[in-house]
Amino acid sequence: MIFLHFVVAAGSGEIQFLKVTMIILLSLNYLKSSRVKSVIFSKHQICHMTVLITRLCRKQETFYGSCMDDKQIEALGPKPMLDFIREIGSWSICQDGSWNKTSWDIYKVLQQLQSTYYPAPPFFSVEVTNDHLNSTKHLIKVDQSGLSLQREIYFKHPEMVEIYEEYMSKVATLLGTKCNTTAKMREIMDFEKQLAKFTTTAEDKAEGIYRRMKLHSLIQLVPQFPWLDHMHAIFKEANVTETDVVLATSPSYLRKMATLLNNTSKELLSNYVVWQMIRDKVSLLSSSFRKARANFNERISGVKDTDPRWRTCTGITNDNMGVPIGSLYIKSFFEQSAITKTQSMVDEIKKTFKKRVKEHEWIDDKTTKYVFAKADALGSKIGYAKYVVRPKDLTSRFSSLMVNSNTFFKNNVEVDKWLDTDSSPNSGRRWTRRSGLCFHRQ
Repeated sequence: MIFLHFVVAAGSGEIQFLKVTMIILLSLNYLKSSRVKSVIFSKHQICHMTVLITRLCRKQETFYGSCMDDKQIEALGPKPMLDFIREIGSWSICQDGSWNKTSWDIYKVLQQLQSTYYPAPPFFSVEVTNDHLNSTKHLIKVDQSGLSLQREIYFKHPEMVEIYEEYMSKVATLLGTKCNTTAKMREIMDFEKQLAKFTTTAEDKAEGIYRRMKLHSLIQLVPQFPWLDHMHAIFKEANVTETDVVLATSPSYLRKMATLLNNTSKELLSNYVVWQMIRDKVSLLSSSFRKARANFNERISGVKDTDPRWRTCTGITNDNMGVPIGSLYIKSFFEQSAITKTQSMVDEIKKTFKKRVKEHEWIDDKTTKYVFAKADALGSKIGYAKYVVRPKDLTSRFSSLMVNSNTFFKNNVEVDKWLDTDSSPNSGRRWTRRSGLCFHRQ
């Protein structure tokens, strides 16, 4: 049992959000430690935490509040999704007048999506990853993507594909389309099945399908796609050249993907691209959309969605903006001695490794020297990134993220944009996209 004792020492707004923050921490098991029997906040501690919340967690409060504002979400209905669809170039479904076939260009659309949003899954993904041969450098990673279901489902479970098509049609209808949405959505799934045919299986991918090559080689292997222009659009300030090294998924997949893309009508491509961008955002809309998603999940998994709204909103808030809340936990409950203990364990492992290397007579002195140098160069990341407990750094990192109390759906889209442009070296995703990019060049 955990008791939270609040001493009212600030305005009702700060105390209310402090309670919400504690609920989030509790629901995430941050405070469910057998050692914590009572958490008592003094006037000084509450004031101090209020300052932290004001500086670091106000956007989290706004985000959480927008999720809990069911009245506003219901009033907006499908509008946030329709606005987003127009923002990403629209689709041809039912010819609602927002899609222009003449000006719509698949290459420009993909450039816009992958340079603006994270994730942007149609066809393939572009990431930045560490170069395992030189940890001070980075590589562009091109990976296969673009399926709504697991690859094997398209071929082994047609009944599940049919259920998914019904769900897609329901979503399209809720968005206001009045044509035969079932036929349109079946076209998208038939297209995805073609893509799935040459998508690498999970087993083969686990064994390793990536090839290290210069961008020039990728251009030669897959000349059907404008790779250099695409990279320039995504990494605007990185001065990407054909000599940059990339880590590319199966060239066979990329070739067939590019050929399929070139041989498919604009109408179908636009519908596929938009569905890929909206499929994970359906549950962010009003209750009719959430019910459609819940019914689909229940038919597929047999599990009913019984979570109360506050728990759902807690999870979404933590997934998107959990770092500042984590900073409160670190400051109040994290035992710093755990870092020292873990570092000692790592050092002992290195020491034991070196000892065992020296015991092998077949390893000569020159090789041993290089092995030791490699072991000494190994870094360890323990506990948490330093910026998490530096209010100025944390505030700076979130400064460009804009959230509004009345636009829950748009707030999630803004997070997608922010993740795409975050330049923090600790963001763990695509921090090198805009600045600080140091690619491996040969």
